[in-house]
Amino acid sequence: MRVVFLTREFPPDTLWGGEAIACNEMAHILVKMGYNVHIICQAVGQQKDFVNEDGLVIHRVGRNPKRYSIIARIDYSLWTIKKLRELTKSHHIDVVEGFYGGSETFLYALLKSFGVFRAPLLLHVHGSIRHAILNTKSYSGIIGFLAIRLLLCMADFTAKKSEIVVAISPIIYNELLKESKVDPQKVHLILTPRNTEKYKPIETDIRKRLGLDIKDKLVLTVGRLEPRKGVHVLCKAIPFILRRYPNTKFVFIGRDTPISPKKGLTFKEFLITELKEYVNSVWFNEFVSDVELLELYSAADVVVSPSLYEVSTSVPIEAMLCGKPVVVTDTGTARLLRLDGSNGVVVPPGDAQKLAEAIIKMLSLSNEEKNVVSKKNREIIQRVFSYSRWISQIRDLHVKIIA
Repeated sequence: MRVVFLTREFPPDTLWGGEAIACNEMAHILVKMGYNVHIICQAVGQQKDFVNEDGLVIHRVGRNPKRYSIIARIDYSLWTIKKLRELTKSHHIDVVEGFYGGSETFLYALLKSFGVFRAPLLLHVHGSIRHAILNTKSYSGIIGFLAIRLLLCMADFTAKKSEIVVAISPIIYNELLKESKVDPQKVHLILTPRNTEKYKPIETDIRKRLGLDIKDKLVLTVGRLEPRKGVHVLCKAIPFILRRYPNTKFVFIGRDTPISPKKGLTFKEFLITELKEYVNSVWFNEFVSDVELLELYSAADVVVSPSLYEVSTSVPIEAMLCGKPVVVTDTGTARLLRLDGSNGVVVPPGDAQKLAEAIIKMLSLSNEEKNVVSKKNREIIQRVFSYSRWISQIRDLHVKIIA
């Protein structure tokens, strides 16, 4: 079976977020299943076609790699359609797979409705424009608002025109049915699998490199610096935590964004002004390598996901595979993580006091309790987010879509 993925984001050149990681993992699984997999993704520099060492056929297209540029997105979408037309002339394409909110996927669905393309569309919904962006006001000004409204209309059109729609969490599944009004027969809930071999505890000296003493505590959060991720709520919790554990280091890993409550400041600059009394207790880094992220997961005393809204909960899942206790807000797939207060805590989004109390509780675990948590949390993720279940479900959908 030949499958073509449409996505601007694909590692290593455009490893911008969760879509890139998810697409990469899905594509590799399909190749191992014997599929012929093509990826049409954003070029950074020269456009090129090549087969990588894992057997994926990569097509890097487009002339403008700016991530947040509308012009760049349109440029990429037009080049994607051009490349896809070339592929359909030289190969039989069984399935085209794209992502909700992608202008390239919208353009494919639109042209397909006019008979330009025939291959069925399988749409992956890994995010919510309606709740994650509009309701949390993660945009700038009236122009930003109107652009997001247009993007939402395009995304919902794409979902309705797709033959199959895959939701990665219950919250997305319900939104597609109740708010996007997608035909229930098209929508399938399939949890994204996690690479249990990639995410596991490792030996590291990163605490020493960060200047931490053996008695110091390390609280880690990973995600873009923007309102939806709730990092400002964590910042409000920091003073409460430091009163109980004054030797605590808070590590923020994630790209800065221009969306800020204070005009003229990036979100990181806004957070620093809010934390000026505690600047020695926080450390920001926009990017770390995969190995460094594993080191941080392995070294952390607790990993925190303070998001106001999520469709999934990838960071706590990765942290749990690394054997760590987690504190997460009640959004996305948080309730599937089976956190009972001993291995982690679920708190209401936006509640800094509850967040602080939960973090303090996890920082208070004894070494014996941490050892129990390490085994328990890894087993939970291996059971709930298994590769074998995902493979079976996706294979069934591919059989259904081409029948």
